[in-house]
Amino acid sequence: NAGRENAVASTKAFTTQVTVLALIALWFRELKDRVYGTHIATAEAANLRESLMRLPICFGMALKTRDKCKKIAERLNGKDHCFVLGKGYGEPVAMEGALKIKEMCYLHAEGYSGGALKHGPFALIESDENGKQGATPIIM
Repeated sequence: NAGRENAVASTKAFTTQVTVLALIALWFRELKDRVYGTHIATAEAANLRESLMRLPICFGMALKTRDKCKKIAERLNGKDHCFVLGKGYGEPVAMEGALKIKEMCYLHAEGYSGGALKHGPFALIESDENGKQGATPIIM
């Protein structure tokens, strides 16, 4: 239990779900290794375990970025659209980030894979010259 959610944007629930799924994946990997008699932890499993152990430190560091977040929010103010890009494991995080922007800012935001942007959404990006509110913000 991660505790009570205090805002509309349920970031705690998303983070907890991803963490629990990572722990379940790690547990299945360790179970598979035990069944096949592999006693040496794979590099992937060790990397995942280490990353999960560093998670509280990462959250503490993220809380110190409040001033940067305020500057980004000021730049997004008055915009009509926003794209949030992620690649690999960052793609679902980008989609969740876009959802949070929609929920909290009432700004049209879409999360995409970094490679998918060039196909259809690329046509929606506006420059300073042709955009009603200036260039379309893209968060990577």
